[in-house]
Amino acid sequence: LIVDELGRLEIWRGGGLTSAMALLAQGPTPVFPHALAVVRDYLLDDTEALLAEAWPDRCRISPDDTGRAVILSASEQSFVRKLLSCRKRCRSTGSDKSWNSILQNRCL
Repeated sequence: LIVDELGRLEIWRGGGLTSAMALLAQGPTPVFPHALAVVRDYLLDDTEALLAEAWPDRCRISPDDTGRAVILSASEQSFVRKLLSCRKRCRSTGSDKSWNSILQNRCL
């Protein structure tokens, strides 16, 4: 889940991107195991307080090499989970297609 960006309306007034805030309030789910929310620096503390219970393992990242590494790691984990789920789903259908064909045509 990527939300760009949470501002005063969402954090202080409960308006704006209400659907995004509702998804974030649920915390990690099978569909959205990770979330990236862009937040202005002066709203970081309030945003963390608002979402702390739903996302206890949260971390602040900045637009630098460390932040890039965190995002890539989360993306890779999510991609691997999707591949494994796809493989299980494709096997359960009794498909005789090759793995490469399944990846290209059915799963991604």
